[in-house]
Amino acid sequence: KTSGGNRALAPSTELIVQLAREFPTFGYVKEETDPIVNRMRDELRNRPPMRGIFGASFADGWLYELRLGLDGVITGNAMYADLMARIWDLHEHAKTDEVRDAYSKFLLMRNLEEQIPGSSLHVMKRRGIFKTTTTRVGPPVPGTPQKVRQVTLPDDAIAEIEYRFAALKPY
Repeated sequence: KTSGGNRALAPSTELIVQLAREFPTFGYVKEETDPIVNRMRDELRNRPPMRGIFGASFADGWLYELRLGLDGVITGNAMYADLMARIWDLHEHAKTDEVRDAYSKFLLMRNLEEQIPGSSLHVMKRRGIFKTTTTRVGPPVPGTPQKVRQVTLPDDAIAEIEYRFAALKPY
């Protein structure tokens, strides 16, 4: 993972490659630091020793990353795991038009979280991944109970989620 903590202290791609040469099991990278695409290109040019280069950022750039030759995506989209697997399978079978279509349907859902905070929790509950839409509030504080809240969405928000979710049915 190339981010965490202070973004200004992200390791350079040169350092990552140097570490991969020195420590072969270190050759897997989850790239999250801007400029992401330029860093990914640098890492891709250094195969070997780079063994696996993965995108992140909730798969917002995954279509482009697939076409660049990345090895996959590590993302917080468990509610769409089957769709992500389908996109990968279509990519491996060079079904580029279908990849683009499936990815566009994924983005319809992905950008809902910005418009309707809590939509991802709703989809997780709807798909049976979680039983509730309860979420933590703030970082845990040792010695105190974790603060939580129940996410409740208005009917029009749920209708929008369901409207967009219907587009995923073919996948």
